[in-house]
Amino acid sequence: MRNLSKVNCYVCGDVIGKRAMKRHLFEKHAEYGGSGAEKCYLIRAKGAEAPNYWIYFDIALDKKLSSLDKFLRNIWLECCGHLSEFSTSADILGKGRVIAELDVGEIFYHRYDFGAMTELKLVVEGETMRPKQRGVIRLLARNIPPEFSCSKCGKKADYIRRRL
Repeated sequence: MRNLSKVNCYVCGDVIGKRAMKRHLFEKHAEYGGSGAEKCYLIRAKGAEAPNYWIYFDIALDKKLSSLDKFLRNIWLECCGHLSEFSTSADILGKGRVIAELDVGEIFYHRYDFGAMTELKLVVEGETMRPKQRGVIRLLARNIPPEFSCSKCGKKADYIRRRL
């Protein structure tokens, strides 16, 4: 399997170690003082049971959780229009809630498809500033996905079957 500690920064193109990415994003890409700047949260999302897959993105504080739900479905989850929800350890978060209602450091979860559920763990890493965006969410960094080998021939696998 490929080294899982490398990350692509989608803002500047650097390939950085996993542990250094958060610092890189705050030091190099978090302060924008130009006209039309908007306050955002930097959020890290990862598979709750598949931590080899994770991303960093920013989202404006005035956007709703429904926008985040749509983003997560498009990038990782959607196949058949299943139900989903956001929650903290204490309660369910309605999708009409605004991102600004979350706190820096808060951990929350996105659950998709309650039959064969996929759960994502999200962390509000901090507040940032960015230029006004056309899109609601800006993907900042993504891990280089792990490669798996075929159990029969040893070549790179084209398909990975999840055992239930």
